[in-house]
Amino acid sequence: MTKAEKWHQEVEDYLKSGLMQKDWCKARGIAKGTFCYQLKKFRETKTSQTFFELKQERSSIKMQWKKLVIELDSGFDEQTVFRLLCIIDKFS
Repeated sequence: MTKAEKWHQEVEDYLKSGLMQKDWCKARGIAKGTFCYQLKKFRETKTSQTFFELKQERSSIKMQWKKLVIELDSGFDEQTVFRLLCIIDKFS
């Protein structure tokens, strides 16, 4: 297992644990700063591998990603949608 694969598995374990970062890191003997760096890398990797499904229904657009559904009427502001997606990405 490569170092990247090991960290990927560690982050997956953390996400499934339901623990706070500090508690999970303490239990594993991992420095929180190191873990936060690896978590950021994990999220960047996941984001680059993620895609949104777009469906055009009538005069609106419906985007679905995991359990989130966003419906946009025609004439929506692209910059606002982009900012919204960036915010969602930070919390996913």
